[in-house]
Amino acid sequence: MAVFQGLFFDGKTSSGQPVEIKLSPGLLVLTKKYGPEPSEFGWKIARISRNDFNDREQVVLEYASEPREVLEVNDPAFSGALQAAYPHAPFVKLKYSSFVSGNPLPLIGVLVGFIALIAAAYFWLIPKLTDVAAENMPTITEAQIGEALIGAMLKDEAIDSAKTVYAQKFFNHLHGKSENVATITVIDEKQANAFAVPGGNIVIFKPIIALTDNYAELAGLLAHENAHLQHRHSLKLLFRNLSTYFLASLLFGDVNGLMAILIENAENLKELEYNRDLEKEADMSGLELLRARKIDPNGMVNLFSALKDEHGKSAIPEFLSTHPVFDSRIEYLKAEIVKKPYQTQPNDSLEYYFRKLKE
Repeated sequence: MAVFQGLFFDGKTSSGQPVEIKLSPGLLVLTKKYGPEPSEFGWKIARISRNDFNDREQVVLEYASEPREVLEVNDPAFSGALQAAYPHAPFVKLKYSSFVSGNPLPLIGVLVGFIALIAAAYFWLIPKLTDVAAENMPTITEAQIGEALIGAMLKDEAIDSAKTVYAQKFFNHLHGKSENVATITVIDEKQANAFAVPGGNIVIFKPIIALTDNYAELAGLLAHENAHLQHRHSLKLLFRNLSTYFLASLLFGDVNGLMAILIENAENLKELEYNRDLEKEADMSGLELLRARKIDPNGMVNLFSALKDEHGKSAIPEFLSTHPVFDSRIEYLKAEIVKKPYQTQPNDSLEYYFRKLKE
């Protein structure tokens, strides 16, 4: 009968005891080798389990006792001897052998599933969590974030104070009596653009004012940017782009750390692009404000047509772009205008402030 050497752990101490192992019918016989006289005891086969995670060199057996006993055997021949002596014992088969022996598909399936889980967390779960965080952020905290951002973004910009005054008056009159009034700033820049900053700020580049032909077009622009603020789109976009930092800061309540991250990335806000859904939501909400103020909704359509001509036709097909091309936006705006027509009214105040901005 073959005799194997192993290390026995009695569950009472962390140190192992050298033992000799014999494979008897229905019983694993262990003999402790230390002490004045060797002591022999047995493990019943039915109470043995295996836990060696496919290690072909080492076999780890556990015995259902109290405390639980463990036997480690570092002998390549021991596993084969167990199979020969106890072919029907449940513990003989490796616990995880189906993963690595025979058909590799189960292991591949597990790996693919794990990768899919990580991808789902990155592309779906984390954006969802950051959106929830943005939607539920207290207004005062958003205002603090906006103040830090706008300060960092405008510190090196040339602000046109005169146009800023008239743009603010234009917006206030457009927006009516709502409490959610944004702060407007007009700056000297070369490109025709405007963007919303969390906390109630809208920055307008002078060239986009020059691009507008009437107050309805400027009203369409400001209504659109204001909708981004009302729906917290810019806040959501920042959270998504800096999701790891934001989640850590929010989890640990580190507002100062959050502010520092925002200030470091303030300039990037000018380059962030909303996806199709956010842009469409802002377009439709902006259209509702124009409808409520009885301003010609075609102003928004004409503005997008002018921007399309200014920037040139996109060479990227829409299905490959995360930012909706102007043709698509013009198309659904026109459809909405036809679907919900309304009577427009001239607005002398908006006309006046628009003319002052064009001077």
